[in-house]
Amino acid sequence: MKRFVHVVGLMFLLLVLCCGTALAAETSYVRLLGTDGNTTVGARVTPGEGEAADQVELVYSVDGGNWQRGSWDFDLASVPSRGGYNGTEFIAYGQWSREPDYCSADGIHWTEIPPERVGEVVTCVPGRAEVNGYHFELLDGELYLVSGNMAALLPDVGAAAKEKGVWISDIQACAVPGGVRVECYRSTIADPTGKPAYVTVYPTSSLDWVRENLSTVFWAPETLDEVDNGTVRVRKRANGCGEWYEYRREEGEWTAIPAAWAQEIGGTRLLPWNGKTFLILDIWSLQLYASEDGETWRCLKDTFLAPEKDAGFWDGSWVNYTRHSLLWMGTEYIACRREVEGRYGMLGYSGGNWHSPYCTKVCFADEEFALTGEYDFGRQVVAVGWWNGAYYAEVSESTGLDEGMWAPYQENEYDPDAPTVIYRSTDKVHWEPTDLRQIFDSIRTLG
Repeated sequence: MKRFVHVVGLMFLLLVLCCGTALAAETSYVRLLGTDGNTTVGARVTPGEGEAADQVELVYSVDGGNWQRGSWDFDLASVPSRGGYNGTEFIAYGQWSREPDYCSADGIHWTEIPPERVGEVVTCVPGRAEVNGYHFELLDGELYLVSGNMAALLPDVGAAAKEKGVWISDIQACAVPGGVRVECYRSTIADPTGKPAYVTVYPTSSLDWVRENLSTVFWAPETLDEVDNGTVRVRKRANGCGEWYEYRREEGEWTAIPAAWAQEIGGTRLLPWNGKTFLILDIWSLQLYASEDGETWRCLKDTFLAPEKDAGFWDGSWVNYTRHSLLWMGTEYIACRREVEGRYGMLGYSGGNWHSPYCTKVCFADEEFALTGEYDFGRQVVAVGWWNGAYYAEVSESTGLDEGMWAPYQENEYDPDAPTVIYRSTDKVHWEPTDLRQIFDSIRTLG
């Protein structure tokens, strides 16, 4: 990524006017979780021994200084890892969670997010904070004040973090009398206490001055991936802490997509254009999200493409692994998918993995992804295609099934280098092997 950042010469005025310190020792502290501009919410932590918290309470404030206890009826044994305001409600994540676990419409009364709301709750991007029109964002460990495509580097935060040898992975901000309080946090893996690594109060007069002098500063988060259907373009961007998606029509402006999927780094995969829909795979939940126009998205949790097992993570390895291949044929989709759940015993990998029945099938679905037909080859289906009225399926000759990228290959198990056979059908029922050695790119799609 290529960036050009010119710090405004008089920026040092901001450093003189702001008060930045590492947080001093306290009997309790508040881990900010988000603000809607009027109410700020957080978790008040009373430290215990070591990294354990003696008490965690959800609190709220209207002035950023005086905190009142909220209400909740669920176990809150650990400090939430992060939170935010998504435009309609406050959300908070459990300490090791990649999906929001708690929500509140007013910042006072909190409830657990029920399973049926999976794929509906809008998530928040780590490393971003906005309050009263001031937009702060992390990029490569540095803090910026952002306005459109322009930004000013606020060098005190990055310098302090480097001096302490820590990596800032999230920020929160709230309004205080005469200014904005910005708190910087390490990841909960590095510091599960939720205690801010650095706190700065910026006077509004300084922030206003900086925003008026952004003309020489260029703001460029990294673009990780991009898909184009000819009229609409969807891209994934990242700031070093989180990632988000944007879309635009023709040569219009890029617009951020409110997302219900994970927005941590490495949390999603943008699938290739399949001829009809944009598809995003949430790697944490294994849910697929689809859109025809790049603007309106829906979770495919009630279709055959929904995960059959809960996603999980164990000892640094994926417990679940999934891949999708879809192609729109004008009136319906042809698809195949792989899903495997790793099974681990006391001695580690045991070889007893669970595989989805769909691993060996070619599937057909209507435009709403409702299953209309399937054919079971009894072996791993690798890819699908369609051309000139004929359907194609690439099937592995390995006797085993795909164990996922994280699983070791052992004798008599799935061999990713085994030869494949490409079958052809004109009626979806009768399939014959062909002499083709691959399904050409023009008639296949891989996820």
